[in-house]
Amino acid sequence: MFWYHCPHCNQFDPALENWRQKNKAAYVDFVRVPVVWDGNPITKADARLFYTLVALGKLEQLHPVVFREIHVKNNPLMDPKDPAATERMQKAFLMANGVSAADFDKTYHSFSVESRLQRAEELTRRYKVTGVPYFVVNGRYSADVGTAGGEAQLLSLMDDLAAAEHKR
Repeated sequence: MFWYHCPHCNQFDPALENWRQKNKAAYVDFVRVPVVWDGNPITKADARLFYTLVALGKLEQLHPVVFREIHVKNNPLMDPKDPAATERMQKAFLMANGVSAADFDKTYHSFSVESRLQRAEELTRRYKVTGVPYFVVNGRYSADVGTAGGEAQLLSLMDDLAAAEHKR
């Protein structure tokens, strides 16, 4: 689980991407889930943007670009007090990155995005996520950078837990 506005997620994402693309075991099904804390409009806005990217087939291309836009270019891509302004900001960002206005409009509030948002909220509650990045292996084990002792240790722990679950 992650959050686009989280500086730790931003810092960790390149190592995670390297692991996902080059070192992840073939039997591991890696799934990103944006954290959605109850009553937090920022996490919900970020999750909606994430699932819009998924639905548009643009996640691989634009996931790191979203982190860069927020953390390097200091463009928050949302207004916590104005959902309409958030939608305009995210639409402008996606249009600047090759998404048509029509594709954005038909996707942003689509059934697919809405149902995935609900699922992310449910998983955030189920796993009692209080901080990110946060990892869950096979619904049984969870860890974060702090409990693992560092980024490299976390990836190693995820490998070990996934291997143990694979043997079961």
